[in-house]
Amino acid sequence: MVAGCDQFGSLPRVRFFDKPHCLVDAIRPFERFANLYVKDGSRYTDHAFNRTYTGRDGMAKWFSNTKYFVQNAKIEVTSAFVSCDDVSISWTFSGHLANAPKPFSVPVLTALRMRGHEILTNDDFYNLRDVLLQSGLPTDTDFG
Repeated sequence: MVAGCDQFGSLPRVRFFDKPHCLVDAIRPFERFANLYVKDGSRYTDHAFNRTYTGRDGMAKWFSNTKYFVQNAKIEVTSAFVSCDDVSISWTFSGHLANAPKPFSVPVLTALRMRGHEILTNDDFYNLRDVLLQSGLPTDTDFG
């Protein structure tokens, strides 16, 4: 727990960017992104794809996979809520899946657990079916 943290503290409608940015421009290079996470015990789970990555190496792999599979990936944060070591972020994820005929744009909820100023766990929740339908792909598309 952060010293002096109010259990119900919040930052409503926090705006991290004035406009959407390319994900790779916002967090570059992979190592810089991975360094946002604690050295030992960090975990990222993409619940839509049911994939989990662990450790800083795992974070760099996730970032690399996203850059490869989602062209022109953009994030637009719409709101955030902070309560001690927990952060909830609502945002829009848009881009163009590799080999898909159309782009997509879906709402995402991210739940972070912090350790100091580093991320301990990161859980992303969004609807994969919406991503596939908007992209013009069958809903049973398998990404291996």
